[in-house]
Amino acid sequence: MSRDLRSEGVRWPAPVLVCLALAVACSATLLLIFQSKLTFFGDDWTFLIERRGTSVGVFLDPHNNHIALLPVAIYKALLATFGMSSSLPFSVVSTTVFLLSVVLLFAYLRLRVGDWTALLGSILILFLGAAWIDLLWSFQIGYSGAIAAGLGALLALERDQRKSDLAACGCLVVASGFSEVGVPFALGALVYIAAGPEPRRRRLYVGLVPLALYAIWFLGWGHKGPDTLSFHNVVHSPVYVFDAVSQAIASLLGLATPLSGNGLEPVGLLWGHILFVVLAALALWRIRQQGVSRGLLTALTVGGAFFFLSAFNYLPGLRTPTTGRYQYPGGVFVLMIAAELLRGVRVDKRVLAGATVLTAAAVVSWLNALRRPASPRPATAPG
Repeated sequence: MSRDLRSEGVRWPAPVLVCLALAVACSATLLLIFQSKLTFFGDDWTFLIERRGTSVGVFLDPHNNHIALLPVAIYKALLATFGMSSSLPFSVVSTTVFLLSVVLLFAYLRLRVGDWTALLGSILILFLGAAWIDLLWSFQIGYSGAIAAGLGALLALERDQRKSDLAACGCLVVASGFSEVGVPFALGALVYIAAGPEPRRRRLYVGLVPLALYAIWFLGWGHKGPDTLSFHNVVHSPVYVFDAVSQAIASLLGLATPLSGNGLEPVGLLWGHILFVVLAALALWRIRQQGVSRGLLTALTVGGAFFFLSAFNYLPGLRTPTTGRYQYPGGVFVLMIAAELLRGVRVDKRVLAGATVLTAAAVVSWLNALRRPASPRPATAPG
């Protein structure tokens, strides 16, 4: 005699969670298959060969002008455990961290726009071919680790509890140890706290501690790296940000042309510019109707800090608005801002169906972009 599992209190996972799990599994499988055809290249060798020993400088000396504390530690741990005979262990770890960041992004989006819209946004990141270098290159764990920890911090901060504040502070310290991408999250945490109810001063440590630790690192070690900040970069930063956000939007929607030009960078600024102007107008209309919420202010701070800091560090040919490795964090921040603008909006089923078709088209568009670098002859990475 069959028994009714529901009557016995057995709870099945929500359909959206099953779909998310399947999407994550598909992404993991594809990425690891593609990565199996690659080997160490580019800056991998800096961590593997040049960062020898266990002195403080090995971990804290800047890579170019970037903090790389936790990526160096992870590389050294994997090297000691598995050696250099295969890059697969490094790929497994970096891919796992990337997938964790997407799951946390889903949790962030879900609280604002609901289950299925959050799922579509997450899928766009899971198969973001324009950011192939972030998804396939283990070295980019600096980005994925910072984004995962940063999103975890924001989610913890929203619980408004003492223990969750401590967890958020710890996550931001971790994020800043992965890369400078953690700094915008720390600034966003400060804005979230400052825009909230009392007691604000007791909670400011959440963002101040990681920023103070980063400042100590910079004064002690970070200043040894090349200085790319210039008057030219600051003056031209608004144009850079306009192009960078436009490229991120085009990349998310699969409208950028992958691997063109020098074979490394996606371009799609024409579509991106058009969409940016249209979406910015809609955003302003939405703000006039609803005002600037605490969450929107936080997301704008995180995204704005990332894009402007990238502009300040501009280098011709290497750190341009269309640089492939910026499309993953850029896409995440665009989705965060969009989710805050759409918070509370009930999405019509027909709109959701159309969005699903567009998401599927974007994924198909980018699968080829992910496959092309994973050729028997390894691709090279920008410096």
